[in-house]
This record gives sequence, structure tokens and C-alpha cells, in this order.
Amino acid sequence: MRKACAALLSFMLLLLLCPAKPASSVEVQEYGDWMYIRATTVVSPLIDEYGWPTMNPDGTFYPNDAFKLGYIVEVDPSVNFEDVEVSYDWRTFIASDMSGWGGTSGYASFRVSLYAQPGTYAFTVTARANRTVDLGGSRGSS
Repeated sequence: MRKACAALLSFMLLLLLCPAKPASSVEVQEYGDWMYIRATTVVSPLIDEYGWPTMNPDGTFYPNDAFKLGYIVEVDPSVNFEDVEVSYDWRTFIASDMSGWGGTSGYASFRVSLYAQPGTYAFTVTARANRTVDLGGSRGSS
């Protein structure tokens, strides 16, 4: 009898949006279980009509601030990619301009709601893949 085990490879990244400089992008790269999965997340400020970035240098958000969040997930050929989930406070952030969300690469633009309280907020990016492992051969009967 052949036994198989599915190993869930999950990557969870808590991304606190705290850029060092207001006009620069923030990139975070993390590896998951056994180096089989890697995710890169990039946060970039959007530019307002006056040419200023719409993110604050101290990482706080105020109503009408805006930024773009993108990610790329790479998996080893021996694993099967499942999905990506991005969690955030949907009452505070209004998503638009979404493309590829949930796949191996995606991005979206976000704007802080006019009714949101100023403060710091977190996004969680979770990438999942699985791998089947053969735990032994078949047994013969006598």
C-alpha cells in the first residue's frame, strides 16, 4: 500500500507599512517551509496631483492616503501552488485597480477611506502551496 502525505507549505508575512522615506518603495522578501516557497511584497506610494507621495514617512495613514501593494510568489518545481490570500481592514482601505489577485503575482491600489481613523495598519499576505511526499513503498502479501 502506498502512503502519501500532503505537506502544506504556508508563508505568512505581516507587513507593517512603514516606509523609511516617503517617496521610496518598501520591499519585503521571505522564504517559507524548506525553501520551497518564496514571496516578495512591494509597497509603493501613489503620487498626488501635486507630485507628492501619498504615504507618510512615519508609517501612519490618514484619510485619502494612497499606495500600491504588489506581490510575487515563486515555488519550487516540486510543489504545487495553491493560492495567495491578502488580509487587511476592508473598512479602512478601499481597493481598486486590482490585477492577478490570488495568483502567483498580483497588485492593487489602495486608498484610505475618508471615514477612517488616522493610525498604523497591517496587511497579511499568505501564500500556500503543497507537496505530496511518498512515505514508503507498497507492501506485498504472502
